[in-house]
Amino acid sequence: MVEVNHIIEEKFKNDSIVFCCMSISKSSRLLPLATMENLMLEAGAERVSEDAKKELKSILEGYATDIAEKSIKYAKHAGRKTIKSEDIKLALKN
Repeated sequence: MVEVNHIIEEKFKNDSIVFCCMSISKSSRLLPLATMENLMLEAGAERVSEDAKKELKSILEGYATDIAEKSIKYAKHAGRKTIKSEDIKLALKN
């Protein structure tokens, strides 16, 4: 399981995304379990176990954190503090 140690807050401004990162406890909830259940139900699941919700939550949070960290590096490399959608697209490609 991937453990997430940072919360990422997104603020949208003119096609840019500004990420504010701060330390949080490992038990904090970035993505609610109810959202994980809704995603799976919308995908066609009839029922979703608690373990399945927690596993999807862990995977998605880890994936989002990895993309955010790469995006931050691309923005810094470009001499910016603001993460733009192009940084995220580039992070997804690499």
